[in-house]
Amino acid sequence: MNESKPAKAVYQGISIRDNAIWHLTIFHLTSRKKVVSAYYEDSLLSQHEGLFEAFYDQGEKKTRGYYNESVKAGLWKGWDENGHLTDSTFFENNRIKFSYNWQYSEAHVLKAYQFYRNTGQKVYLTYTDEGILDSEHEFMGKEGTSKIYYSSGRIFQIVKFNDRGDRISLKRFKEDGSELTEKEFQNEIYRNIKIIYIDNNMPPMPFPVIPTAHPDFPGGREQFDKYIRDNLKLPAATNSYGNLSIRYSFYLNRKGKPYKIKLIDPLDKDLEKAIIDLLNSMTAWEMNENEKYGPLVRIINIKR
Repeated sequence: MNESKPAKAVYQGISIRDNAIWHLTIFHLTSRKKVVSAYYEDSLLSQHEGLFEAFYDQGEKKTRGYYNESVKAGLWKGWDENGHLTDSTFFENNRIKFSYNWQYSEAHVLKAYQFYRNTGQKVYLTYTDEGILDSEHEFMGKEGTSKIYYSSGRIFQIVKFNDRGDRISLKRFKEDGSELTEKEFQNEIYRNIKIIYIDNNMPPMPFPVIPTAHPDFPGGREQFDKYIRDNLKLPAATNSYGNLSIRYSFYLNRKGKPYKIKLIDPLDKDLEKAIIDLLNSMTAWEMNENEKYGPLVRIINIKR
């Protein structure tokens, strides 16, 4: 069993080995609530396998889903701190099969809803503070239709775009359903109607992009471990620590360079600086279509 040192920490993690699987549980030290429960195939806690659950600091559920060989598989769900379901995404063969997203106001009223049809068409709906449908947008790439509604639910405006994103038609209607001319639209009665402009090049609620592979250090994992072993210069102060098991984590940016490097179990500031300097000077990773990646967790075992 490995246990993180709680000094000056906000969270405390415990990993327990059960046959070939490691179970990591992380707790918030103030609320004493579980915030992460995850399973791994390796002692480095880098190869996800099976159920993953995350919780907010007060114990409310946040994320739940499954990994298969470190790849998200099946249905993943996400919730906000008020318990509203905000994300429901199904992964199949390392790709998103379908995805639904919801946004809520502070008053717990649905504000926006987005999903993809099986055809790949994106549908995005917005709602007023009273929960009434306000607008509806359906696009395949840049081609599609935007609709705006009166508070009564009747259609006010329909705009159509071609596959280049150019507007090809615009129609407006009175609440009785008859067409509203441009001259009538300019009248005082319609001047305060909210007009929504949609940038159909960007989804209003971003969907995750699933890369085809994880980042790789040139030469693979063995070469990365060798680079660390051959080049890490331990500060003299660590000589009194005896055997060491140093856990550290880092993220990779789009260029394959590390950032947010830190020791998970802080031992010595000079040691942390040595690891940060070493990682900053290493060869860039091959990102394999990942825009960024992390955190990556690694362990350096030192026997004296």
